[in-house]
Amino acid sequence: MFIDYLDNTSSLVGLVHPERAGWTATNMLLADIIDNTRILLWLNTQDAQDGRNFPDPVVRPGYSKPEPRKGSRVKAQPLSRIKEIYGEKPQDADRQQKLAKLFRNG
Repeated sequence: MFIDYLDNTSSLVGLVHPERAGWTATNMLLADIIDNTRILLWLNTQDAQDGRNFPDPVVRPGYSKPEPRKGSRVKAQPLSRIKEIYGEKPQDADRQQKLAKLFRNG
């Protein structure tokens, strides 16, 4: 019970909760600075423009890495396949029909 109120630098916390040991407010702020610096460096890369390979944060107690969203790695379908799924006619068929009507009447 008293362990919850002890400072993270105490020896008892280090024995009972080793993942919390040594994580003071200063160390948490330093981890935030490192994370933000990684993000700033990443923003100037081609990966950032493509929206991939986001840098992982420094592992610290109380934080967990978020799980990737379902469907976030979906491969794009060609436009012809999308039109096929939604029942649209290809543009070439419409164009050929319009040209045929134009030249038949003229």
